[in-house]
Amino acid sequence: MDVGSAPGGWTKLLAVDKHCAKVFSVDPADLDPSVAKLENVFHLRSKIQDSLATISSELGLGKELDVLVSDMCPHNSSELVDVLRLLMGATPRLIRRGALVVFTFKALTGCSEATWDLLAREFVEEIEKEGWLQEEKTRVLHLMANRARERTLVGYCA
Repeated sequence: MDVGSAPGGWTKLLAVDKHCAKVFSVDPADLDPSVAKLENVFHLRSKIQDSLATISSELGLGKELDVLVSDMCPHNSSELVDVLRLLMGATPRLIRRGALVVFTFKALTGCSEATWDLLAREFVEEIEKEGWLQEEKTRVLHLMANRARERTLVGYCA
């Protein structure tokens, strides 16, 4: 599943390069036409909060997702935690234990890079307290593709 998917970079990577059987691409905005036409892409034009029932139904009883990626632009930093709380606490469970999680989070405007590093650590500490990810396998990276105030969390679902 790709949350905050438009225009579809992660969705395309999962659908084409990684040959995922089905990719749930969730974003109120349109996908790039070349991505939207892929047969294994199921685009939900909505926020993730409004898509869980559809995803659960399409996924099928007892089935769980193997990968969760997100590059969404939150309105505030707590929105990221709220999205993770929603996905990790969904009933029935949507994300399987051991699933790969790649979550890029972005600083709001007016935040220095040093302040953002501090906020990023606090974000990760909050996630670790919740027990959603395997602590020993979770990393926060500043990837070459990340802007100065973006960090990417890479881990595995607990």
